[in-house]
Amino acid sequence: MVLRLATLPALALVLAGCLHAVPEVHLAQPTAVAVAYFADRNEVPSNLAVPEDVQVQVRNWLTSRGMTPQQVEFASDKRPRTTAQRLDAMAKLNVDAPLLVLVELKVTYFAEMDGRFKWTVYQKLTMARRNAIPDALSRDSSTPVFLMLAHEREAEALVEAADPIGQHVAKLADEFLAGQPDLLAPAATPAAASTTSRELPHSIYFVMLDRYANGDPSNDDSIDLKDPAAWHGGDLQGVIDHLDDIQSMGFDTVWISPVWSSRHDKFFGHGAFHGYWVEDFTQVERRFGDRRLLRQLSDALHRRHMKLLLDMVLNHVAFDAPLLKTHPEWFHHNGQIKDWNDPVQLVNNDVMGLPDLAQEREDVYQYLLQTSEHWIDDVKPDGFRLDAVKHISPAFWKRFNADIHKYAGAEFFLLGEDLDGDPAHLANTANEDGFDAMFDFPLYFAVKDVFCDGKPLGRLGAMLSLDRTYPHPERLVTLVDNHDLPRIATACHGDAKKIQAAIDFTLAVRGIPSVTYGTEVGLTGEHEPENRSDMKFVDGPLKAELASDLRASKSGAGAVTAYSPHRLEWQSGDRMVVVEDGRVSTERRAGVMPTSGVREVELNLAKAPVHGDEVTFVAGAGPELGAWRPESAPRLVNGQLELKLPTSSVYEFKFLVRHADGKIEWESRDDRFLFVPPGDGPLRVEATWNGD
Repeated sequence: MVLRLATLPALALVLAGCLHAVPEVHLAQPTAVAVAYFADRNEVPSNLAVPEDVQVQVRNWLTSRGMTPQQVEFASDKRPRTTAQRLDAMAKLNVDAPLLVLVELKVTYFAEMDGRFKWTVYQKLTMARRNAIPDALSRDSSTPVFLMLAHEREAEALVEAADPIGQHVAKLADEFLAGQPDLLAPAATPAAASTTSRELPHSIYFVMLDRYANGDPSNDDSIDLKDPAAWHGGDLQGVIDHLDDIQSMGFDTVWISPVWSSRHDKFFGHGAFHGYWVEDFTQVERRFGDRRLLRQLSDALHRRHMKLLLDMVLNHVAFDAPLLKTHPEWFHHNGQIKDWNDPVQLVNNDVMGLPDLAQEREDVYQYLLQTSEHWIDDVKPDGFRLDAVKHISPAFWKRFNADIHKYAGAEFFLLGEDLDGDPAHLANTANEDGFDAMFDFPLYFAVKDVFCDGKPLGRLGAMLSLDRTYPHPERLVTLVDNHDLPRIATACHGDAKKIQAAIDFTLAVRGIPSVTYGTEVGLTGEHEPENRSDMKFVDGPLKAELASDLRASKSGAGAVTAYSPHRLEWQSGDRMVVVEDGRVSTERRAGVMPTSGVREVELNLAKAPVHGDEVTFVAGAGPELGAWRPESAPRLVNGQLELKLPTSSVYEFKFLVRHADGKIEWESRDDRFLFVPPGDGPLRVEATWNGD
């Protein structure tokens, strides 16, 4: 165990007084830098191995300045001894890197103090241009660390000093590069810098930790790669190791699956590798790493000007979590949900048997809030992805979201997951519960229907036309799949053109696109755990196209400009998204945004099967047509109905009859679609029951 005193990084910076406070700099274009490490015990050169923790910190800090680090090694019998010799040897290596960084470390033991063991890590850091070694810049610093155990020695001391070492390298780079104006990018204005942290995520990449990358095999603890329900060894270090890959695709935000302590053993054949069976909200799951590594991931992302979303599970705990014994009164004890249409059961009963927290209790609320605030303080994430929204009361979400914003700031991003295909329900949640954004599941289902299963384009148009019901449609988070849904490669039956079209459309329309790990390389699977298979780090046309789509500018909410059974046009800002014959294209088309308005629509229905006091209605997408609810649908009188509908909107609808006995009869045909274009005068629609 390693103990870190909170004041040590600051103390290290004080001791490094020769590191002057200079502005952060960035290179005009990516530039390779050769990095060499030398570490000694005490004053005796001894080829001490430099831990990966130190190398990762240095690599991340240099990358944040626009450099591409390339680590270089020397044979053990040919390792130069002095700084001058080492720089000279680096300059002669056959490495295409115009910049050099030399990291020289010495580790010394000081004394036992109050049961702890004090060590000091001395650093001499040097940077130079390869063709100008005499102009190299060197800086010295030292970092004291305290270890808890007597057997912990140089390696553990270096690990504990990794953060300050990386920061010192960054300061050195800033100071050195400030004197190399030909390499630098134009400085950002203060206004630009101040708004960056307040920007919404541009694009989100979801990582299921256990299935992404195994960066540290030492924490695997009985993995079984052949069992899709077992733990597979992915961890936080694996994510850190692949940040270059994630960023290169164009993502600016990483959302990781729950990182908290989880059940280790299977429960009736199901494993908890996904992280959603939390046993202790206050601890990081040891298979993933520790809180230090979680903070390291956060810092590494921030140095890249990227964001981190933590996945918070506030509805339930694992089947045998310690809280069940220490606080049995904190839980509902109503059994499993039996009626998924009952709003009371959705909130107060167990989801799939998972013990359901009673968030209406003040002590439970304070526990969840204070735990969340602790992780905000400790890890510095940029937001939360909030799980299982529909299974917690709106009253909780209103209070919790307001308290988190009050504590962490209005810019702290709160993303709600309400897996429901009803746009009216989602719009109500987005309007009422204080989330900054919601996953756009209604559009997801429409995308799957249209691109994978060949359903009419009107389904997309109808969903996009409902943007008028959301407070901020540009904040809806779009998706083509996730860890709870079939992979898009499976949903589209392996058809490469359909898969690409679904992804192209989702990344082109309004909103914040999210992509699940492995979508870019065609991972398959319909149900869990098959849809949560291991990541494959390969390149391919889908990955390249996804990266190209992400790099294209995104715009805010827009409107339908044209619709027919074979063509849909949607304008978002100055871009037109066109879907035609299964293909998706975008083009710049400034200045043609349709004007919003209302137009009178006359519906005339013939041959409806009504007799006596039986009544005909029209129900469909949108509040004007009752949001598909018969009890809210407008009534036709003598087969006629006049409506005032927003222009530039597509409506999906059907007629229905309420018979004398109260039974509802829907038309036995596919859904109808109506486009309401701008124009003068009423729009007349003639229809026949079950026909055109």
